Amino acid sequence: RRRSGPGTEFYEYREYQPGDDTRRLDWQKSLATGRPQLRQLQQYYQSDWFICIDASASMLLPGLDKFKLAAQVAAAAAYLLLEQGNRVGLLQFSSGLDARVAPGRGRYQYQALCRQLLAANNSSGGNGSNPGICASAAGTSGHGLFVISDFLGTNSPLSGLDLLRNKQRELHALQITSADELTLPDPDAYNAACRLRDSETGAIRELPDAAQAVTQASAILERQQARLRADCARRHIHLSQASTRHDWMHVLRAHLQTNRRVSR
Repeated sequence: RRRSGPGTEFYEYREYQPGDDTRRLDWQKSLATGRPQLRQLQQYYQSDWFICIDASASMLLPGLDKFKLAAQVAAAAAYLLLEQGNRVGLLQFSSGLDARVAPGRGRYQYQALCRQLLAANNSSGGNGSNPGICASAAGTSGHGLFVISDFLGTNSPLSGLDLLRNKQRELHALQITSADELTLPDPDAYNAACRLRDSETGAIRELPDAAQAVTQASAILERQQARLRADCARRHIHLSQASTRHDWMHVLRAHLQTNRRVSR
């Protein structure tokens, strides 16, 4: 984040006003516009950020790579924030708060964040997903939060995001899904009844018509994603949605570009 103030890098031009430092007048720009133009310099200011990562069972299902992508994006975002002088911490959640890395700066802080991401990747995942649990763990208002999740819990994802939005100055959200969630592993299963077990609750569901169930699941996911986009836009939550078919660099770049459009 940047704003006009004491610094060494150019920020923008503005018209000269009585009392301004005449040493910052840009004579070439002034001649071009016909009015005295002042060069404004910029200063960067730092803040505390928490990256909140979903480590529920649905994120850590083998073969889907959702948590792998989430961890890569989290590590890259943490690196960028640390490079800008911010303090960065990590909140790992499922139905409750699983781990907390206090905000810090520098190389050793980045190593601590990466160690926790690796530890979470090797776990089996918690039951349920409740991003709102991060509200109290983040502490006082004024932090920036970046929530990475599939937002596929039984409760509305907006209930948790609303709680975070009310307490924090800036809230980013990234939804990660996988196309493999909408397929059955055995092609022969499409032509017969099958049973599915919920990875988070353990509940068993009978599917008398597997092919129809797959079609319905795809339509439900599309509606849920559209509702999440609309709700986040109304609440000024910077949301982007990604699939595991993309790499972390594409996902993070797309989120930053989306956020830039929202900010304008």
